[in-house]
Amino acid sequence: MIGQDLEDKILRLLRECEGNILDDEQLIATLNNSKLTSAAIQGRVREAEETERSINEARESYRPAATRASILYFVIADLALVSPMYQFSLAYFSRLFKTCVESSEQSEDVPTRLQILNDYTTDFVFRSVSRALFEEHKGLFSFLLAASIARHPSAGEVSEAEWAFFLRGPPAAAAGNASGIATPAARRPAWVGEVAWRALCYLEGAVAALRGLTAGVAAGPDAADWQAWHESDEPHLRPLPGAWEASLPASSFPRLLLLRALREEKLSFGCTQYAAARLGASFTEPAPWTLEEVFGDTSCKTPIIFILSTGADPTAALQRFGDRKGWPMGSRLHLISLGQGQGPLAESIVKHAAGVGDWVCLQNCHLAESWMTRLEEKVDELGREGSGTHPDFRLWLTSMPSPVFPVAVLQNGVELTNEPPRGVKANLARTYNDFSQEVLDSCPAKPMEWRRLLYSLSFFHAVVQERRKFGPLGWNIRYEFNASDLDCSAATLRMFLDQQGPIPWEALEYVVGQINYGGRVTDDLDRRCLASVLRRYISPRAAEADGFLLALPGGDYTVAPGGAALEAVREHVRALPRLHAERRDA
Repeated sequence: MIGQDLEDKILRLLRECEGNILDDEQLIATLNNSKLTSAAIQGRVREAEETERSINEARESYRPAATRASILYFVIADLALVSPMYQFSLAYFSRLFKTCVESSEQSEDVPTRLQILNDYTTDFVFRSVSRALFEEHKGLFSFLLAASIARHPSAGEVSEAEWAFFLRGPPAAAAGNASGIATPAARRPAWVGEVAWRALCYLEGAVAALRGLTAGVAAGPDAADWQAWHESDEPHLRPLPGAWEASLPASSFPRLLLLRALREEKLSFGCTQYAAARLGASFTEPAPWTLEEVFGDTSCKTPIIFILSTGADPTAALQRFGDRKGWPMGSRLHLISLGQGQGPLAESIVKHAAGVGDWVCLQNCHLAESWMTRLEEKVDELGREGSGTHPDFRLWLTSMPSPVFPVAVLQNGVELTNEPPRGVKANLARTYNDFSQEVLDSCPAKPMEWRRLLYSLSFFHAVVQERRKFGPLGWNIRYEFNASDLDCSAATLRMFLDQQGPIPWEALEYVVGQINYGGRVTDDLDRRCLASVLRRYISPRAAEADGFLLALPGGDYTVAPGGAALEAVREHVRALPRLHAERRDA
């Protein structure tokens, strides 16, 4: 702009000049000024170019963080192929990544900062996304994260051939020379199947880390150990024979390929071990979420979506949370069960609540298929600038997995799965994660007995839910026990302890076993079994002293100390064995 003005002025002076140009002092001064300005501009251009190079170099040094973020995004974007309810938009992921950049520990050293940022981002994204996944898919998600990071060219730890073998096994032409891989000289041992031997032959030629594998398995000094490893109940936990253990640690992908070739039925457990070794144990045991921590990620423009499963009902937990936050049900928390003809009523209540800052929970959205388009429009209206939505307003939605649920609502909301956790440990962790210290202190008449029996009752609740996965061996009929059964039973237990002198054990067993839980049971033998199981946990021995043994296989399953605070009880639950349930599943 300055150069253009000078050029125009010089041209004007030249046009108006009369006589000798050298006698025009104004023109000479303007030309000198133009020369100085040009030199200054050139200097500034060089400075700008140098600054741009410095900025680009600084930006380039942080490319590994951008690479890790892109890996994470494409993994969670592909989760939509697993379930139509797993929808995460780029805008949602960008918010997560921005939070990670701002919240992670700072460091002047770039390599240190990159390591901190990558670790923090991976962990934060995993925790944020896994709370929206069902239990059966959390292990898949953690493994995909670990494998995708290892497969990326920046790591180069997993080749395309290795990944193809993991997904599809050896190619059909891998036997003999048809694939370009010579058949090993060693003969197949009797304990190795033909298909498994063909897979080992292919791996030996395709994976450098497995050179010499077939000779060692067939006739090497460790041949007997290989057979013992192959025939063990838990090969994924057992060390590999000889020097192979050192060369193929738990974080090695070829070790996983070896398990796939010889013991494919244990591959899911091997994937869990691989994810734990690569990313950390926290990626295989995600901590249960609480509404308190989730609430901080929400806003009046962000719906909270509970993805339901059979036997799970978040209503009681939402009601308790509303009471703690000052939004009691009926006055400031409004529940509407959607169905035929409920759409207009729901829309009017949402409109009113959005103006005054109340909460609205629309239940069973999957049953109102015809109203889902209007729900999408309503959520879009609430999220617009200038919509006048009260900052305290929250919209809670519950739905079973359904392809009719609006994708835009899922992508713009905070998703939470609500299902009975898998395993006694996870079930107890979820129960005590929902409790507060006030719950443990709510029975002043018999505080020690209350805390012990509450833990024992929670353990009973976990056991009756876990028995369902064993089919007819657990219950003749699959019953949908849920959190409301535990809440009612805990309220009954508290009432009997507060209002009675000696604990009325027979009445307590009858109300809990025959009414609260037994009201769902229709088979006589199941009712008898339920009463027998309950009698072990609701008994004088469980109430009178710490350390009562709740399960026979080991001393780890004991009642938490009666004097323990809430965090101590949670720590007691975290110390319970995790692999016990896996071994039963195997």
